[in-house]
Amino acid sequence: VGINTAIYSRSGGSIGIGFAIPSNIVRAVVDAAKRGSDFFERPYIGATFDVVTPQIAEALGLERPSGALVTEVNPDGPSAKAGLAPGDVVLALNNSAIEHVDALGYRLSTHSIDTTVQLTVLSAGAEKQVEIGLVRAPEGAGLIEATIRGRSPFAGARVAELSPRMAQRMGLNADTKGVAIVDIDGGSPAAGFGLKPSDLVREINGDEIDSVETLKQAAEQNTRSWRFTIEREGRLLRQALRY
Repeated sequence: VGINTAIYSRSGGSIGIGFAIPSNIVRAVVDAAKRGSDFFERPYIGATFDVVTPQIAEALGLERPSGALVTEVNPDGPSAKAGLAPGDVVLALNNSAIEHVDALGYRLSTHSIDTTVQLTVLSAGAEKQVEIGLVRAPEGAGLIEATIRGRSPFAGARVAELSPRMAQRMGLNADTKGVAIVDIDGGSPAAGFGLKPSDLVREINGDEIDSVETLKQAAEQNTRSWRFTIEREGRLLRQALRY
């Protein structure tokens, strides 16, 4: 069941092509609003997943590529507590088959925080049932942020170290790690060079950026030659310039 949001039309009349939001997504958004959240909070389970390729399916003894491959588990998250481990494959959620990794993300997002889901998991060649509690993405130890000053392509950008909750608020995967641009002063060098909020700063002049402090140090270099790598929407963008 869906809630209609738009139709495709060249004349104003319907030609039979419409767009809708699934009602269970609407329910999840309403539940988040009732909890007082100012954005749609996806449940957090502390694990990342990837596609099951034909090669992986063959190696695991699956009849065909399906499910979601566990690639990383946060040792302090609900998945670790439930016994999920890298290399496991999630085959179903509450007895509904998971055909693709994207289906797992969608099905999790339709469940409310503070509820429990049951996963059917292929682990070490055998299927097992795992119950995982869905929680809010953690805020982390504390917000670490700074505004970059001086003369660099990053001057005027406010940056912060990502926590799962901040990553989710910025529309990123909750387990994304690194330093993100959270705001940019209008008219600043950062704005002029096309940097955007939600960009992840990965490297500056050969230095890996893993904290606000390393970004500040790299951005304060006394140089006019800059090489840096930005991750935007899953793509790495590399720039080289003189400024």
